[in-house]
Amino acid sequence: MRIKQILPVNSTHGTLIDVYSKGGLKEEALHWLEKMNDREMVPDEVTIGIVVQMYKKAGKFQKAEEFFKKWTLGESIKHEGTSKASAGVQDGVRILREGDGGAPMPPDTRTYNILIFLHTKHNNITMAASYSKRMKEARLMPNHSALTRMYIEAGMLEKAWLWFRKSHLKGNMSSECYSASVDAYGERGHIFGSRESFHELPRGEDADCLHV
Repeated sequence: MRIKQILPVNSTHGTLIDVYSKGGLKEEALHWLEKMNDREMVPDEVTIGIVVQMYKKAGKFQKAEEFFKKWTLGESIKHEGTSKASAGVQDGVRILREGDGGAPMPPDTRTYNILIFLHTKHNNITMAASYSKRMKEARLMPNHSALTRMYIEAGMLEKAWLWFRKSHLKGNMSSECYSASVDAYGERGHIFGSRESFHELPRGEDADCLHV
């Protein structure tokens, strides 16, 4: 490609990042992410998700958070020390600006839900609640499972149940959401909440819930 002066396009970079991250080659994946920035390309939502999952699988939840924070601030991607494979992923990953005008990319529903999940997973309920509040201010719908788990982890069982009932009565919950509520209560030893969540499952979806 280089000999013919043909540069890889956005989707090609995304594919390379995907392949390297799945192969556990974090430095190589981040190298191509930096190349995208050098060529003023904007990674799509799929590529952003791949990078987050890469950090998550490596147990680097803080870096996943920083990745999204810098994305919402509209800073450029700049990964320092890509040649130091043995040093691991450095702190220099930044999120680039949108194409024209350099306006920062606004956080979307998926971004917020991942951040809420990551913070809740590591018992950082204050930050999870902060992102939940931002979602509300932005009029974005939070993921039912992530928010219910956040309340349960914080010991706010009544609030968790009120949120569950509100979503249930609106009829906008899937069998996966019911299953997640059953699991969230059960994992913390709250058998009553787990049982009640299961009993609220619409008739005919019980089997689906059990197999999620």
